[in-house]
Amino acid sequence: MVAPACDKSDSVVIVKVTAETDVAGVFQLRALVSNGGDGQTRMFPATPAAQAIAFDTAFSLTVPRDRTGALDIALDGLDAGGAIVANGAGSVDLHVGDNVTVTITLHTGASLCGTQHRLLLIGIEDAWQAFRPSRRREPDLPGWK
Repeated sequence: MVAPACDKSDSVVIVKVTAETDVAGVFQLRALVSNGGDGQTRMFPATPAAQAIAFDTAFSLTVPRDRTGALDIALDGLDAGGAIVANGAGSVDLHVGDNVTVTITLHTGASLCGTQHRLLLIGIEDAWQAFRPSRRREPDLPGWK
């Protein structure tokens, strides 16, 4: 007998992390995760590793089942002292109870616009897509599209 599917499970996101050949000395990954205007920061491992992380590697995120849509992930590779030595970003679509995989490649150095700035821009774009007006012209706003 098959149990009814009343209770969908949380979504699991597997984040595979690769690195360009010149990326070295990453002891911890800081993941800034954004979905639907909400964001969280996670550290992998929770405390910096005793030795540099060997790439390719992976970690997982458990996302509450009520979350759907684009899950944006920005990664910072941190050295033993916590300075950013690498960065990368990716996105994956979530559906209720999905198990999905995203691959992110780290590049040497900090992001040119900063990880928090990248996620802020992602959040602004999400908000714009959700609340933008229709394409009709408004008489009191010349050129409104």
